[in-house]
Amino acid sequence: MGSSLSCTFHLNDQDYSCHVEDQIIPENDDLNLSGKHVDKMKDKDVTTVLFNNCTITKIPKGLTKLYPKLESLVIHNSKITEITKDHLTEYKSLKKLDLSGQEIEFLPADLFEGFENLEHVDFSKNKLKLIEPKIFDGLNKLKFVNLEFNTHYFLLYSKDSDNPLNTNLQEFKKKLVIKYPSSLVMTNKEIEMRDLTDNPNDEDEQHIAVKISESVLIANLKAFYEHDKDFRDFTITIYDRFFRVHKSIIAARSPTLAEILRNNPDAENLNLVDIPVGIFEKILKFIYTAELPQDEGTNYLHLFAAAGKLKIEDLKNYAASKVKKEINTENALDIIKLSNKYEHYGLRQNVFDMLKKKYSEIKFKDEWANDVEKLREVMNFVKKKEEIILKLGTEFENLMS
Repeated sequence: MGSSLSCTFHLNDQDYSCHVEDQIIPENDDLNLSGKHVDKMKDKDVTTVLFNNCTITKIPKGLTKLYPKLESLVIHNSKITEITKDHLTEYKSLKKLDLSGQEIEFLPADLFEGFENLEHVDFSKNKLKLIEPKIFDGLNKLKFVNLEFNTHYFLLYSKDSDNPLNTNLQEFKKKLVIKYPSSLVMTNKEIEMRDLTDNPNDEDEQHIAVKISESVLIANLKAFYEHDKDFRDFTITIYDRFFRVHKSIIAARSPTLAEILRNNPDAENLNLVDIPVGIFEKILKFIYTAELPQDEGTNYLHLFAAAGKLKIEDLKNYAASKVKKEINTENALDIIKLSNKYEHYGLRQNVFDMLKKKYSEIKFKDEWANDVEKLREVMNFVKKKEEIILKLGTEFENLMS
């Protein structure tokens, strides 16, 4: 008789899952999970099992006996240190394997032999040092690999064209996305395909070392941002909020802050009154972690202005790409003014292109960008035309109803 543990069942978008939280998972016994099912659902309907913050040192056994339709196995924040193909023998029908937040250092080449349906692999927040060649051979359905926030990593892929299981390399590169902090601007980047069975030259070795160094640096800075309290030596104040920061880090990322600190070497604090608190929180996180704000509540025009003021060019350009999608006649004048102020003339041109497309009879001139009254006249004309069109549309709907 296997070990019995309690779980809670959840039904979401056709995915029926069993969640196990904060429990000790035995190593050798087949598991027996019990809990109250959602109405009309049974064990045979379970497609996902999630273990969160459990004490686990090896992949659990017996889950496919309980749940024959199991497609996703997710284990977060445990203590697994090793994984081999023998640990995964019963799980070859999985579409998703997520072992983030473990202590795994090594992934063997034969780990996923026989996994014909595997689409999603996540080994983020482990301690990976080596991934052997050919580990992804034969995984024709693989779409996503996450190795983010590992101390080191080598992602190796066989280029052996004679291997009958090997997918076409170029097609594989198009499909497969690896997420890791490789750039201050992008968080997703196409996977690097390397085969260390070749003899890489010095340039290749240097390229690998650079990628590892970037990953380690950003991971360390993120840990500093999230956990360090001892070495913060400067305070930035915005209204009634106080942000303790590392002077050298913020100076390295913002020329504006660097200039302020250079001119005031003995200063212990700085008052920033014209940046919204919520925007500065996102900027500070970006400075340390290179993580871009993705939440729906972000005011990207405010972010653009703040990044421009602080001269954080990569963040300013990212915010501009978001603002471009939000241009309308209500914000066009503000966008043009800020584009001029922070020298992003591509964004200014986007506004002019939008207005030209809507109202071709307006003859736009670049010098208007510095003529506030002329721009206001243009915007009033555009809004008046829109109001007329809207009124005519409403009257037409009334006639038809």
